[in-house]
Amino acid sequence: METNLAILLAMRKTSIKELSQKTGISKNTLYAIRNEKKKGLKMDTINRICAVLECSVSDLLDTEKGVRL
Repeated sequence: METNLAILLAMRKTSIKELSQKTGISKNTLYAIRNEKKKGLKMDTINRICAVLECSVSDLLDTEKGVRL
C-alpha cells in the first residue's frame, strides 16, 4: 500500500516514535506503513494517523494508485 506517511512526517517534523505515542499504534506497524510493507490498513488506523498529523485520508494515501481500504 502506497502512502505519503514519510512526507507527512517530514513536513510536520514528527518521528515514528512520536506518532506511535500519540496514536497508540505500534512503531513496527508505523514503520511498515511508511516503508509500504503493509498490505492493508484499517480505517481506525488511518483515522488515528490523520487526526494526529492533521491531514485528510487523501493526503495520507496515494489514491492515484488505486489504494484499497
